[in-house]
Amino acid sequence: MNFSSWRKLVLLSLLLGLVVALLAGAGWLWWRQRSSSLPELARLLPDGQVLFYANLQPLRQAGLLDDAKNDARIKHSAGYAAFIQASGFDFERDVDAVALSMQGVPPAPHQSMLLLQGRFRPQFFRYLQQQGGAPALLEGHRLYRADGPDGPLQILVLDQHRIAVTNASDRAVLRAQLDRAPHWWQPWRSPSGPALLQSLRANQPTGALAWMALDYAGLASQQQTSGWLSLLEGSRTLLLRVDADPIRGAGLTLVDSTVLASDAHRIDQKLEQLTDLYTAHAAGDPNADPRMRQLLQHLRFDQDGASLRITLMIPPAELKALFALPTNKGGDATNRNAGPSGNAGQSPD
Repeated sequence: MNFSSWRKLVLLSLLLGLVVALLAGAGWLWWRQRSSSLPELARLLPDGQVLFYANLQPLRQAGLLDDAKNDARIKHSAGYAAFIQASGFDFERDVDAVALSMQGVPPAPHQSMLLLQGRFRPQFFRYLQQQGGAPALLEGHRLYRADGPDGPLQILVLDQHRIAVTNASDRAVLRAQLDRAPHWWQPWRSPSGPALLQSLRANQPTGALAWMALDYAGLASQQQTSGWLSLLEGSRTLLLRVDADPIRGAGLTLVDSTVLASDAHRIDQKLEQLTDLYTAHAAGDPNADPRMRQLLQHLRFDQDGASLRITLMIPPAELKALFALPTNKGGDATNRNAGPSGNAGQSPD
């Protein structure tokens, strides 16, 4: 073999090795994204004592948002209707996912960060400019100002399909938000998510349609707990998740993590006693909602050490029948064609 042939063989081997390395790297990045336990939008949230996430696409694909929008009993306020007309932005139509982080006691946290993912048309940004003036630039991203119901808001355009809305006045909060979001040339970067989500460990709400996580101990330290909240004394974190599956059905799961197993046992016993009392009361009350009695039949309590799991899962075959039941002994089944009720603006039962 002469020198020219040897050189071609070496170059071909190097090119083949480079292709294999690129394919391996692409496969690793794809696996890392696929194996991530939570959607990126949720992992982009800052630390907070209350975290919320909802994926609206399955609801929209199933036509549930359209059904709710066309229901005569569910009416938008005049102010929201005017906002849709002026901005061309409709949450029910244009938002695919929403994530929220709050620091402080709801409903008035001292700092919040709302992330929206969806479609934002030029008309929407022209509306923001009309309301708050020309946008500033923050590290190359447009930053708008607007008046919110509880004070001024800052609205940062993260990319073509995502915006961040915060009540924080310090731009350092928004710079930190930009730092959490990897650029397109940094596919190896993957945000780990807020500390509260990481603390949930095996209970992370992977695949849930919507969920809410609360640092109960942190919130309880800021206010005096009373009423039913006092039942949760000793709780550390609470996770409420909403799941929907064509085979298993739809339902709610509440995971209560405590510091001590004895606290989890005490909460378990107290909640089960309250459930039994209500069931016994409803059995002898002709005006009790039959749907509530049927729901309680699917309620399950499971304690595992310092963790308590409360599950309410309704099989698909029962869902339609369940919500067709009358609300009381002499009531009529609720349906979309019943027309406006006396409680306009509220969701149907």
